[in-house]
Amino acid sequence: MRLLERIEDARMRPEVLVAFRRALDEVAGASGFPDVEMALLAGMFDRLVPADAEPAPFHELWPQAELFLTTALTVAVSDGRYGVEEARVIGLLASRLGYSVTELAAIETRVFADLRARGRALRGG
Repeated sequence: MRLLERIEDARMRPEVLVAFRRALDEVAGASGFPDVEMALLAGMFDRLVPADAEPAPFHELWPQAELFLTTALTVAVSDGRYGVEEARVIGLLASRLGYSVTELAAIETRVFADLRARGRALRGG
């Protein structure tokens, strides 16, 4: 299932979606090439979030923490790189959600393996 479908299926309140998006903006902003990430975010959230929605407190993302971290990692590598600053921001956000370094590393391993497999499938290999 694609990330946008997973986000839609989570049926988060608009305020939580705004918090989700703003935290992803932090990840995208940490990149040396944020235009790609920002375009990805806009496409994912523009039709889901009402323009006048206020953000929920960040901790309200906790029930969707794994989905959020998976999305953040996907956004971070959408330009083909996973830089130190992006990793630092994601690490801080994961920590705020109660995830340990080990738990985040397991999510990273899974996300990167999935992205590599998708890349191979697109190349026909």
